Amino acid sequence: MTKGTSHGYAALLAARVRCRVARQKSECSRSRQLRWWPPSTGRPTATTTGKGTINPCPSPPSPRSRAWADRILAIGDDARILIVCTGNICRSPFIERLLQARLDDHRPGSKQAIHVSSAGTSAMTGWSMDERAAAQLVAYGGDSTGFTARSLTAERIADSDLVLTATRAHRGKVASMYPKALRQVFTFADFADLVAGIDGLTARVTNVDPRVWVAQVTEEAAASRGLKPPLEPSQTDIVDPFGRDDEVFATMAQQVVASMPAVVRALAG
Repeated sequence: MTKGTSHGYAALLAARVRCRVARQKSECSRSRQLRWWPPSTGRPTATTTGKGTINPCPSPPSPRSRAWADRILAIGDDARILIVCTGNICRSPFIERLLQARLDDHRPGSKQAIHVSSAGTSAMTGWSMDERAAAQLVAYGGDSTGFTARSLTAERIADSDLVLTATRAHRGKVASMYPKALRQVFTFADFADLVAGIDGLTARVTNVDPRVWVAQVTEEAAASRGLKPPLEPSQTDIVDPFGRDDEVFATMAQQVVASMPAVVRALAG
């Protein structure tokens, strides 16, 4: 990864955004009745004018029908990473909170951020983080305060720039729920292996938007699939400790922490 390559990628994405915004403004200028974008979504909404004609600024396609690569990548937005496991009370919150803490340590005081969240394929919706998983999190410098489990949805996948899962089975469920995210979803350990040669702390261009950088790292990881032998399932799948002995919780934490440095090096900057 060179500075020139990173700068060129960021410039390309910025140019695409400017082009789309200019085209949208041109279309909207021909309408006499426009509706403000709802603050909650930041997206245009279709309306009907007094004469019954359709506003030329209709709502964009739903996340299920929208191509991932064609989403408007708003320069200046925070990057969003989604972590997925089964119940969303052990593995994924452990990864979420620890990864967020490590990334924040590398971006102190930054106005732009990388936000990490999590969800479960069969979530214990509304539950707090498992006490023993939380104890492991605290031992490694994380904090489970305020965590609440939530269910995985296609909309949450579509709104994420990168999805990291506990196992390959979870990766398959994410891809089946939202197929257009296939190139943006990896197991946590597989992603660490694929980006091991990327060092965002030195390779990225100064002040590159974090969302642009995460998109670039994700694309490079996807392009690296098949270029090196894949990890064995025993290496990539993080053990599910739910309802098991304390030793299994410790093993889960160790597996995550082993992959964490490569992920943070690639994503932070």
